[in-house]
Amino acid sequence: MLRYRLTPADALAWGYRQIDLTGLRKLGLLAPWIVLGMVWAAAEPLPDLLARGAAAGGAAILAWLVVRILVTRAKRWRAHARVPALVDMICQVRADHLEARPETGDAAPIIIAPQTMHRVLLTSDRLFVEAAPDLLVVPSSAFASPDAMAAFAAHREALSRAAAD
Repeated sequence: MLRYRLTPADALAWGYRQIDLTGLRKLGLLAPWIVLGMVWAAAEPLPDLLARGAAAGGAAILAWLVVRILVTRAKRWRAHARVPALVDMICQVRADHLEARPETGDAAPIIIAPQTMHRVLLTSDRLFVEAAPDLLVVPSSAFASPDAMAAFAAHREALSRAAAD
């Protein structure tokens, strides 16, 4: 059994995790904009292109800033919805699933079976177990040592892979 205090910062850490954009993902994200820019540039005479390019660049920077602000607010809102205040949690390891619930109150437990796990993500200070729509966040303070946390994560990952086969 793991006992720990969950904070809004723990939930927010999930929103700010590193998402790898490599290979085809990066190409899929950037290619439409590159093609659009090439088509637009080919259709404009050079003097108009420079003036419009400066205006488009300013508009693109403004749009980027607005999107960044909205994305940041959305991440904070989702984190607050997940964990609105400090809550003391208990995570019990059952034979066929994980069950996490607040120590006090009548909140429904989060139950995560190996076959429903999408991902087990281990960072230096938290363990995330994703099983949409549920997310289990366990801070490192719940474990005796970083090695114990890594072993727990590896075991959950192995169970998830075995259930998928």
